[in-house]
Amino acid sequence: MLQLQPPKEKIIALDKPSPKEVPLYIRLILSFALLVLGFALSNNVFFKEYPLFNKPLLAEALIAILMALFGFYLLPKTFSSLKHWFQKIVFQFVNDIVSNFWEQQTEKMREARQEREDRKKKEAQEKEQAELAKEAEKKENLEGLLLLDTSVLIDARILDIAKAGFLLREVVVPEFVIEELHTLSDSKDVLKRKKGRRGLEVLKQLKKEVVCQVLPNGLEAEILSKGVDTALVEYAKKYKMTLVSLDFNLNKVASIKELSVININDLANALRMNLLPGEELEIKLVDKGQEKGQAVGYLEDGTMVVVSGAVDLVGETVKVKVKKSLQGSAGKMFFAEVIKDD
Repeated sequence: MLQLQPPKEKIIALDKPSPKEVPLYIRLILSFALLVLGFALSNNVFFKEYPLFNKPLLAEALIAILMALFGFYLLPKTFSSLKHWFQKIVFQFVNDIVSNFWEQQTEKMREARQEREDRKKKEAQEKEQAELAKEAEKKENLEGLLLLDTSVLIDARILDIAKAGFLLREVVVPEFVIEELHTLSDSKDVLKRKKGRRGLEVLKQLKKEVVCQVLPNGLEAEILSKGVDTALVEYAKKYKMTLVSLDFNLNKVASIKELSVININDLANALRMNLLPGEELEIKLVDKGQEKGQAVGYLEDGTMVVVSGAVDLVGETVKVKVKKSLQGSAGKMFFAEVIKDD
């Protein structure tokens, strides 16, 4: 942008007045004219009748010489002085106009620059306030929602829970979780590829059952670079969401950070059938147990029932009585014995 620059220095002062500014031939002509004029006037007016010292033409000669000197030197110098005075006034006038113009333009540019800076500052503040308001609204809308991790989508039981109508809150899936599923689906490892594709398919079906939001990462690149688990914990913490995961270590970290966590395995264990010692039921024995003479069967919800002394009855449906239950890391299991016919 073109900018006015202040004059680097004042207008250079003019030289001193000098008769030499008038050309020599003009000075000679002027001097000669005044010489003749002085001689003629002095002779005709006074000294012709009253000569100086009674010497004819002496006064006329002196006056003529003085007039010649006046015309050759003093008159040109006077003209030069008048010229310099006029030029000085003109130059000063122009200099004042230029200086005032530059000062006005400088002030206008300063005001315009300040106005632009104020406008940019105001726009930046408004943008920051809008982003803060948007972030606050986002936090308010996301608070308490279910944040799904990769393991839950691959496991697929979340889809069954949604179809059964027990998923009463909206679910949220960050983009970095979907990116991890895509990475798995493109893996050369067959098992990983199947898991990734199943997770993406579960997400697709889940969107048909409940409100499922796919949100931008919303986290700093430094946090995202530390891995999906760290990003999930920070995401849940930032927006006060409930983390849903099957990852034991992830759940442990989230619990340490006092985040709300749901483990579908815990939910499944809580919903399993609870049998009291002494209860009787029929169960099909499908395999041998780990201990001698034991056979194993499963309830409809998948709970294992270990039946003592029934190894010879594998493949049959028998009536058993519950002796006790045991809660292990893999879930609850029951121990029973065959009811013998009297």
